[in-house]
Amino acid sequence: MWVYGALVVVAAFLCGAAAARLWHRFVGPRGSADGLPLLAASCGTVASLYVLTIAFLIVSATSSLGGARADAEAEAAALRQAYLAAGQLDPAERREVRGAVRAYADTVIDDEWPELARDKASREAWERLDGLNSLTYGVDSGSPRARDDVRQAVNTVYEQRRHRLAAAADRLPGILVAFLVVTAVVAPLYFLLAGWPSGVRATACLGVLCALFASGIWIVLQLNQPFGSGVRVSPASFQEALARMDQIDERPAVRR
Repeated sequence: MWVYGALVVVAAFLCGAAAARLWHRFVGPRGSADGLPLLAASCGTVASLYVLTIAFLIVSATSSLGGARADAEAEAAALRQAYLAAGQLDPAERREVRGAVRAYADTVIDDEWPELARDKASREAWERLDGLNSLTYGVDSGSPRARDDVRQAVNTVYEQRRHRLAAAADRLPGILVAFLVVTAVVAPLYFLLAGWPSGVRATACLGVLCALFASGIWIVLQLNQPFGSGVRVSPASFQEALARMDQIDERPAVRR
């Protein structure tokens, strides 16, 4: 992923530098020294506003990514709690409930996680969770408190699952991404029209500016979709939950 990012930055630098050289060779006159202060102020304002916009979007996308990760971890924690609470049931019902919890976690990892990149929920995962919920209301062993603990944990799984699926659709509007790309192209052209100076250093500066614009857009796109972008939420919390369930199985069952 980072190799692609480096290629984007290098390509943007080369395009900006090439545009400056070609502009001064075939199109624009060289700017005069008297216009340099106005050029610096104008270009600095445009560049600053663009960088601030990119920074705001990066912070917003990072916040959405953190929220999506927290939702996934909370759902996995509720699954662990349901698995642990099922230990208070009789052996037959305990095995049935815990098997349903494991089956749901496996389905989320294997089937649903790849679908989240396309903003889709797994129908099989919904069916497994609905089946687990029905199962918990059908148990009659254990104390009333034990049964309530299992049901409450499954209800929490439902709630956190809805949050996770909502986070999967959280992304920047396409028109805003298009605006960023178009602006990144138009801004350097504006600098050239305003009288960007010629010379090796000035050409390199425009290339660096284009590279900064491109790197900002690339970072925003990597954070844009919490479950489908380059920087994404992994199913590690569910995998950890399954490992925790293995540890619970090694303990003696507790009845209340």
